[in-house]
Amino acid sequence: MTTTKQKKAKQTTFEIALLVNNEKVSLDYEMLERILGMVAYNVGAEWLPIMSLLAQHPNYQVRQAITSFPSLSQEMFNQLISDKNSSVIQELLRSELCEQFLTAEHIRQIIQRDETSLLIALINTLHTLQSSEEIDNIEWYEKLLTHSDPEVRKELAGTEYLTGAQITQLTEDKDPLVARTAKATLKNMDYDDCEDEDEDDDNEDN
Repeated sequence: MTTTKQKKAKQTTFEIALLVNNEKVSLDYEMLERILGMVAYNVGAEWLPIMSLLAQHPNYQVRQAITSFPSLSQEMFNQLISDKNSSVIQELLRSELCEQFLTAEHIRQIIQRDETSLLIALINTLHTLQSSEEIDNIEWYEKLLTHSDPEVRKELAGTEYLTGAQITQLTEDKDPLVARTAKATLKNMDYDDCEDEDEDDDNEDN
């Protein structure tokens, strides 16, 4: 049987420090997070070995700061998208790297975690992947239409990226707010369709 002390002994020990005039200055996670927040957007692939190590840092805020690093590898992305802390995953889902690295398996894992905040972040990410050849966002919307949490369904109901049939389904949702949101979205979609038809008619007249 593994004791608590043995578990702690197995954990990776992190010591982050700067060498200034041959003197070592230790950095706590708050200082490290601030530094990463300033440099992560602007550094290149030469920082990849450092970022790879920091992706295993025990403090989630450090791992979260790394998600803005533009030269993340697929391996690091895979690690962070499966992070035990939801905030890290949410931050990564806001990254443009999703267009390059997010896979159907990642989406499946996020849905299986069944955390409302993650699912809402995922829905917003799916909106940005409409032109993706790898991700069928309509298919994943379909899987979330009947989710038990009305907050998830409401997020779907408020987007015009769904098909007309999907929005129509949500107009009959058992939750009044979801249904009302879907009806408003459907009305806007119908209005846009009318505008498109008017433009087509004008083009034909010309």
